[in-house]
Amino acid sequence: FYFDPEKCTSCNMCVVACPNKVINVAVFKDANGKRQLEEYQMSMAYCLYCGMCTEACPTAAIQMLPSFVPAYYKKETSLNRWKGPHV
Repeated sequence: FYFDPEKCTSCNMCVVACPNKVINVAVFKDANGKRQLEEYQMSMAYCLYCGMCTEACPTAAIQMLPSFVPAYYKKETSLNRWKGPHV
């Protein structure tokens, strides 16, 4: 997967679309009251690689790459985290 924090609008459409609920989006409101991305998390140990999150994203912030390695030796290492650009 590829995730671009600059494109993410924190709309939570990917969270709603994910059948296994592997995505967690933490947001905060800036001084103008606009939602800003604080942290984006994906637990790849439970991901089905179905692509529903990529289809739901209105800004193409999350995309599936043509190659991936779905093997993780420890559950703790399967959690991908991205910080928001304004944090």
